[in-house]
Amino acid sequence: MSTSLTLVFDNEYQSVPCTTELSSFITTVGIRAPKFETTDTATRAGMDIVAVLDRSGSMAGEKMKMLHETVRLMIDNLKDIDRLSLVSYDDRDEVNLPLTRMDKPGKDAARLALAQINDRGSTNLSGGLWRGLQVLKDRTDGKNEVSSVLLLTDGLANAGVVEPTALVSQTQALLQSMNNPTSIYCFGFGADHDSNLLSSLAQAAHGTYYFMKTTDSIPLAFADCLGGLMSVIAQNIVLTITAADGVNINSIATIFPKTEVIPQKQYSLAIGDLFSEEERDILVDITVPRVSGEVFGQPLLASHVKYMNVIEERSYQQDIVTVIDRTSAESGLGSASSKVDQERNRIRTAVAMEEAQRLGNQGQLEQARQVLAQCQQTIAQSTSAPASAMLLQDLEAVSSRMQSQHEFRAEGGHRLKNKAAKYYMQRACESDDLEVQAFATSAKSMFRSAFKK
Repeated sequence: MSTSLTLVFDNEYQSVPCTTELSSFITTVGIRAPKFETTDTATRAGMDIVAVLDRSGSMAGEKMKMLHETVRLMIDNLKDIDRLSLVSYDDRDEVNLPLTRMDKPGKDAARLALAQINDRGSTNLSGGLWRGLQVLKDRTDGKNEVSSVLLLTDGLANAGVVEPTALVSQTQALLQSMNNPTSIYCFGFGADHDSNLLSSLAQAAHGTYYFMKTTDSIPLAFADCLGGLMSVIAQNIVLTITAADGVNINSIATIFPKTEVIPQKQYSLAIGDLFSEEERDILVDITVPRVSGEVFGQPLLASHVKYMNVIEERSYQQDIVTVIDRTSAESGLGSASSKVDQERNRIRTAVAMEEAQRLGNQGQLEQARQVLAQCQQTIAQSTSAPASAMLLQDLEAVSSRMQSQHEFRAEGGHRLKNKAAKYYMQRACESDDLEVQAFATSAKSMFRSAFKK
């Protein structure tokens, strides 16, 4: 069974007349991860997980009870190739369980440590997160291939470093000082957490932000996350895109960190990791020059991907050249690609959701709903509308949850942030089965089923 990534491309039109010059032409560069069964611990990558748990006073009652049940489920599903640490925080932070192998004695120790975590105090989110990262940084007895911090909170940071920009930048600095890739997955519970902060923290570490509206959402969110981490295929994925002679790159539509190597000619994207069955499609807007005659397979872009295959524990590289046929001067543009149009609609949706959330935060709910409605209309009129039904369903769903400022603050704004990241990253991150399950993988679905009450 191959565990290598593959590169693909697709063009907005399948051919362009040789005498036609285009100032804007959309092409996609795609990365595909194969399906890989994760039940065999002899082949999947081991995990080092630090669960950073909010134990502030607001977590009292049903929330703390459900959190305990969920972490116990996580302990039950980890294998002896995995290690777990528990960190809790209120106005203080402490390591309740050092990084411990999840064999039978380790699981017993984890359950005992979890039982000692009860609600108290305020919310020093920065202290808890950084203590969790420090647990991974200080490892001296080896490192598992997959390292991740799972951060849960139900409120706003009100102790330690509370300014969002400073918290994110200091977290990035700590991540950069670590010698191996570490992701951060953020779980925001209820109406009062800062989804902008949690989303920024997750994005800074190639993780995901989960919005959990009710206590029943907690196990599903953790299960979705764990299913992904147990199926990591590749890490440290870097995609470099270089324009061919005569071609310029106008823009690259992506949320992934992007470095301009040569203006309009070469860009490097830090993709992070890929789970089994996942895909990443990068939309590149380029120019297409005239050519002197008909050409079969004119080069447009050269794409190079390098990554660490965590299953085989070795580095890989792969290349692909994006080409297009240049037809006779009398011919028109070739057939349009439904796939490119779908990806364009995906990015449209993410951008619209992000803009709607920004407007909603400013109290401009009518304008926010108009942005979503305009996006719906554009997608409904596009050539790939039948294949974009999930996008339309999600746009309608979030619009219906922001009819008042109270509703926007309690749910709509958090949903917008969560779903925008889902479509930007092409990664499932829903904690409610009633939500659109776009990008769900077999491993994520399996763990969601296992964690259901």
